[in-house]
Amino acid sequence: MRAYFSKYSGWRLPAIFLISLSIVMFSSPIYATKGGELADKTRVVVLTPEQLSVIKGSRMASYSLAAVSGGRMTPIPYQFDERTQSGYIYMKNLEKKLLEDDPIAGIEGYFDEKDELIFMLKDAGPRKKSGMATDGKLIAEIEVEGYDKQKRYVYLIEGARVESENYYVRFSAELGRVETDYYALQVNPKNAFMWQEFYYDSFDGAHPRKPIDTIKIRMKSFAFAAVPVTVFNKHMVAKAIAEKSGPIRSTTQYKLTLTYMRTPLINMKLQIVHHEHEISYDSQVEIPQIRRRLVAAPEMKLSLDGYDLQGASVRVKGGPKAPGIVDGEISEIEEQMLATPVALGEDFWIWMDSHYNFMVLSHIRITSEEPVPLEIMYEDDKEKEDGSEYYKGQSPNMGITIPKIPLKGAMRVIVDIKMYNEELDIDAEQFANYVESKPAIRVNKI
Repeated sequence: MRAYFSKYSGWRLPAIFLISLSIVMFSSPIYATKGGELADKTRVVVLTPEQLSVIKGSRMASYSLAAVSGGRMTPIPYQFDERTQSGYIYMKNLEKKLLEDDPIAGIEGYFDEKDELIFMLKDAGPRKKSGMATDGKLIAEIEVEGYDKQKRYVYLIEGARVESENYYVRFSAELGRVETDYYALQVNPKNAFMWQEFYYDSFDGAHPRKPIDTIKIRMKSFAFAAVPVTVFNKHMVAKAIAEKSGPIRSTTQYKLTLTYMRTPLINMKLQIVHHEHEISYDSQVEIPQIRRRLVAAPEMKLSLDGYDLQGASVRVKGGPKAPGIVDGEISEIEEQMLATPVALGEDFWIWMDSHYNFMVLSHIRITSEEPVPLEIMYEDDKEKEDGSEYYKGQSPNMGITIPKIPLKGAMRVIVDIKMYNEELDIDAEQFANYVESKPAIRVNKI
């Protein structure tokens, strides 16, 4: 150590110090900027009645959004969504019993309670100049602060004659197909858990446009309390019963039934939400008293199976700082990942970067009225076959295991699969924090 300092004595030491400091000060923000830009480009901004009090309790049909683009006020895509008491997106065309079991929060058609007004942050623009012409009456200026602390603006308008016709997501439950400018997913129209094809346009790895095999659901139990049973996606029948489409997100509600030998063992509620960059599964599980005698010791695994993503990097929240590398075998780092604890009721994420223009950040949140153990589910084996997949191998297969589903009380499982088409030189945890953070919002009444 002394030799080092004597060698670089005098003016050289400050010079080296300044160079090192510049690397810390300037390189890190560059990486952070990449993550911040990507998070903002894909971010959905959500406004509640409390934030937008100027129209709280008003009829939603009267209002739309616009932003400055090309030097003039231009309508942008937006969406009002009403919520039920449980937090589901409200759908008026559900059967009467389901509406009674989970009624709307507030008054239908009015912006109140748990309702949301949403738009894409990328559609916000510069501040409106004085005297700029507007279609309709200006009600409020919505100021949103991006990752870079720069302020961007969207305007709430009443009675506009023209609204945006752009849709960021196009979905049909009847066809079982969703399309955005980034991905396309075809499922069996009779069962949304049976993926038939998934394409991600920018992925240019070993199998171009096909980074993912399928989502997997596996459940082990003892049917009729005695017969060991393992069921896969095809046994978890998700039948569409209502849908609500919009330009920002499209939501479908399903009746989800687990069957064995044509006997329904468990019924669940499920909403699947599609965004431009995201697919979200929100399921509510409660085993009725009359069905509990039909099942025993149920275990469930929920995972996303990559299609031959050799060389991909994987990290989990709270796990090792170094990523696991998909190479066909479980490394020491991957063993440490598997041992990472997952807390009931808290957000947990799994990050995977293919290094071929496809990255996934999956958020998982499980709540339960009864204690539920949770474990990370992760496999890295290109030879292992599975009864619910289309392509051989678990490369990687990553998700959550629920070793013991409670036979009483309610359990809720929410899985958000966020997808990105850019290569990032940024720490996964730092990026996850960007994605999880909420932008600062200020509403100025006009």
